[in-house]
Amino acid sequence: MKLKKVWMAAFTGKKSGYAFHTLGGILGIVAGILLVTVGGVVLILSQGWSQVLAITALWLGVTVLGIWFALSLARRTVREDTVLLLTEEDRLFHLQARDFSYHGGGPAGVVAGVLDTQRFLEELARNPFVPQGAEEILQVESIRENSGSYAVRCRVRHPNGRLVLRSYILAKGMADEDLLLRELERRWNWRNDLEPKAANNLPGVLISTGVMAASGALCLCSHPAVAKLPPQIYFPCLAVAFAAFCADVYFLVRQRRGE
Repeated sequence: MKLKKVWMAAFTGKKSGYAFHTLGGILGIVAGILLVTVGGVVLILSQGWSQVLAITALWLGVTVLGIWFALSLARRTVREDTVLLLTEEDRLFHLQARDFSYHGGGPAGVVAGVLDTQRFLEELARNPFVPQGAEEILQVESIRENSGSYAVRCRVRHPNGRLVLRSYILAKGMADEDLLLRELERRWNWRNDLEPKAANNLPGVLISTGVMAASGALCLCSHPAVAKLPPQIYFPCLAVAFAAFCADVYFLVRQRRGE
């Protein structure tokens, strides 16, 4: 198929920095977490603070920090490896380059996959083509604008021929972004309301946040250092708090994707 237009990240070109950004980001996160952990432990020991409470606070802080940096890196990698292709036959395809470069788990597999993804992006930039495995966007159900991206809910044709619903996150900043939005709007499902229905994940967010806060308070009160409640409920409450946190993240992601 001959291509009419290709959309890639503005900073992705014939010499992509995908591998540097991705591997550098992973190493930076690991180094930062180790530095904060070691520095926090040294500070706790030197100041003579209550080790149980201080280390628990440090663990929570490091966890939140690590999750925040990991999500930031994930958003950046998605922005860099997203490619959309428009053919002369007016067919629009979407792909994530990393899906074509899996080399298994483990550090060696991750490094090989990232490097292969960069080579794949550079090949697409030099000689654009529609790779076997790209999904064709047939119909757009909704477009939700976020602060730095668009959440697009689409009906697509999977490479195996099945019709499925997909949610794509398209980062702002692509070259000819307005043209891409027009192509997506042309494929809008006009049987839907002109204004797409707002995602309604707020009840789930509120419930999971409340459960997380309540179980966290019970964990604190049942900790041996506080001993306001029986210590036997500490680990069950910790498990509930973790499950509620996962549910909270799930509903927040659905809200951002407009689902």
